[in-house]
Amino acid sequence: MLLASLGGSLFGFDTAVISGTTDALRAKFAATGALDADRVITYCGGGIAASSDAFVLTLLGHEGVALYDASLSEWANDPALPMERD
Repeated sequence: MLLASLGGSLFGFDTAVISGTTDALRAKFAATGALDADRVITYCGGGIAASSDAFVLTLLGHEGVALYDASLSEWANDPALPMERD
C-alpha cells in the first residue's frame, strides 16, 4: 500500500512533536487502511513529511513499513512512470 503523508495532521500546531494519544494516532492510520496492509510505503513531495508517518506506524507496531526517499520529486521526473491526476 502507498500512503501519502499525513505529516501535517500528526503535529501540534505550535510544536515540532507528534501530538495525540496512541489511540488517536492509531485511528488516523486505521482510517487510511495502513494498519491492515502487509506493507506500507509512505511518500510525500521529498520524503521528509512521510518520515513522520513511517516513524509513527513503526511505533504503533507495524512491521512492514518503508519510506520512499525522494518520493514524488524523484517519481515525477521520470515520464515513463505512471501518475494519476485529479
